[in-house]
Amino acid sequence: MPPRSPDPLPAAVLAGGLGTRLRPLTHATPKVMVEVNGKPFIHYPLRMLARRGIRRVVLCLGYRGAEVEAYVADGTRFGLEVAYSYDGAPGDGTLRGTAGAIRQALPLLGERFWVMNGDTYLDTDYPAIHRHYLRNALENLVVVYRNRNRGWPSNVALGADGRCTYRKASPTPEMEHIDAGAAILTAAAIRSGGDEPSLSVLYESLGACGALAAYEVAERLYEINTPAGLRRTTRHLERLSREESPCL
Repeated sequence: MPPRSPDPLPAAVLAGGLGTRLRPLTHATPKVMVEVNGKPFIHYPLRMLARRGIRRVVLCLGYRGAEVEAYVADGTRFGLEVAYSYDGAPGDGTLRGTAGAIRQALPLLGERFWVMNGDTYLDTDYPAIHRHYLRNALENLVVVYRNRNRGWPSNVALGADGRCTYRKASPTPEMEHIDAGAAILTAAAIRSGGDEPSLSVLYESLGACGALAAYEVAERLYEINTPAGLRRTTRHLERLSREESPCL
C-alpha cells in the first residue's frame, strides 16, 4: 500500500508578470492567458495541480490580472478552490516582484505553502515531494531538474546533505540543475527577506545559510517564457491532449 499523502498544502501560483519576452502576444494579454491549443495556458497547470492532489490555489496577479480572474473564477471547473492576491490594487500596474507577490498573499496562505510559476508546466508527484519534506523536517525546499544541456542556464548545485546553493545571476560550473518552478516555503522565510522583491535572491540567501533543500525530479519542465518555449510547450500539451484528453 502506498504511503498516505499528507493533507495538501495551498499553492501560491505566480501569474502577474508582464511577459515582455512574448511580445507582441502579451501586449494586451496576460502571459498565462496566451492561447495554447485553443485554451488559455493557465488552464493546463490548474487542471494538472488538481489531478495531483492540490486543493487550494492563491493566484498572485498583476498585469491585466482581472482577465485571469474572470477566466478562472472560483476554480470550481478545475476542481480547485481559488482565491486571488493582487500586486497592488487591481489594475494599478504596481508589481512588487515574485517575493513581494508572495509576501502580499501570506494572509491567504498560512505558514507553509507551495510556490509555483504560473508560466511553467511541471507534471510531477507533488504529494511525494510533500512527504519527503515532512519526513526530513525541512523548512524550505526547491524542486529542481537536471538541465542535461537543454539550453537553460543552470542555477542550482546539489549538496551531499540534500541542501543546495542557488545562483541565478552568477552560476558556478558545478551547477547542473535548474529551478523547476516549484518550491515549498515557509512564511517565516518570506518575512526574513524584508522588502526583497525577488524569489531568486531570497533562494540565494537561504542557500548560503544552509536553509534551502532540493528535491530532484525526473520529469522535464515546460515553460512559455519565450516564443521557443511556447512552441515546445504547445507541442507537448497537444501530444498529451491526444493521449490523455480527460486530464486536459
